[in-house]
Amino acid sequence: MKKLVVFGLIYKNQFLVMNRPSNHVNKPGSLTLPAGHVEDGETSKDATYRELKEEFDMSGFEIELLKGPYPHLSATNKEYEVYFYLIKDWDGQFVNVENQDVFFMDLNEENIGLIEIESSRDILREYISKINCI
Repeated sequence: MKKLVVFGLIYKNQFLVMNRPSNHVNKPGSLTLPAGHVEDGETSKDATYRELKEEFDMSGFEIELLKGPYPHLSATNKEYEVYFYLIKDWDGQFVNVENQDVFFMDLNEENIGLIEIESSRDILREYISKINCI
């Protein structure tokens, strides 16, 4: 089973979302959280650091595993083992290296409800209930 890491990037009570391109094979045009594949021989933690460096040139950050591993079946019926990491603080500027359609949204119930993948919505809801920011 392939492994994925999903990132909850939180900055000043906002979270980063990605608008999938119109040519994406899995629910084009939907809002998701940034994610990446775990490569062979790599831990989910290492994959998170690598993906964030590749996609957003991020460094100097701490990550926290909020949930995982848990199973996920994609809209194309692919099975994944998923690890959901929280990233709250980082050094330097946030840079959109891969020129993806990403942006920050206020961390509230209405915006969380716009996220396509139910497990991501649930984990974000659990997080905000812990910190009581809504």
